[in-house]
Amino acid sequence: MRKILAAFGILLGLSGAALPAHAAAGDVRYAAQVTAVSTSPVWIELTHVDRKADPATWRSNRFTVPDTAKTLQETVKQLHVGDLVSVTASGDMATLVDVKIRKVSVSFLRTLITLILVALGLWGLTWLLTKRGVLLSHFILGRDNRYSKSKFQIALWFSTVMVA
Repeated sequence: MRKILAAFGILLGLSGAALPAHAAAGDVRYAAQVTAVSTSPVWIELTHVDRKADPATWRSNRFTVPDTAKTLQETVKQLHVGDLVSVTASGDMATLVDVKIRKVSVSFLRTLITLILVALGLWGLTWLLTKRGVLLSHFILGRDNRYSKSKFQIALWFSTVMVA
């Protein structure tokens, strides 16, 4: 029993050391989505995201960033609308104490362009191989010169992983 209590005490001590030192007892922590960012003066507007609640009930707050917190100001300036962040705010919900990026939003257009470029790259590789005399059927034909399911699956999964 003593070993269990000692291990539990060590675990509590380590978890307490992992908490940010600048977070006060009255500070509020929650997940939020960035809805607006200003760089001069530095402020950020966040919408409180609660997965269990209806999105219509989510509330928005505008936080100012103190002039003394230069690293926090730089972090806020790098955020974009739509980013998901973990926020620590003062008890009066007016001043931002800490912000950590949880998930960066990527636009649909950027994703589409990336997929098109990768597909073009695979097409270019295919074109280069056929130009050098390598037949694509070489990758899916077995020793008996018949189509092989296993080789076809390897080629299919390879191209799928490359596109992904």
